[in-house]
Amino acid sequence: MPHTFQLNKTIKTMKTKNSKSPSPITSCTARSSLQRLSALAQELAEQRKFGEAAAAIEQLFAIAAPQDERSPRFLDEARQSYSACQRELARQNHSAGAHAAAELQAKTEKQAG
Repeated sequence: MPHTFQLNKTIKTMKTKNSKSPSPITSCTARSSLQRLSALAQELAEQRKFGEAAAAIEQLFAIAAPQDERSPRFLDEARQSYSACQRELARQNHSAGAHAAAELQAKTEKQAG
């Protein structure tokens, strides 16, 4: 999955730039990770990189701590963003599929006729 690879590369860069030393995950660092992933997903979506944005949101779901009082808000926003990204990806894929089908039909008609 190219989107996941690019996202992992982006997250590694963020970790390298933002972390001083490895530390155990606490609710504060988990919340910080949620905020960074949420911001990253929003930025990627604004850049129309919907696959990468969806991958960031999937990472967000994977690390969200249910016991954190902020998690429900992040998860609700993430679900909405993920749904919007998936709708846009489906629209893009549908458009690309329709274009490919039209090209194939034109080539077939040209060869037949």
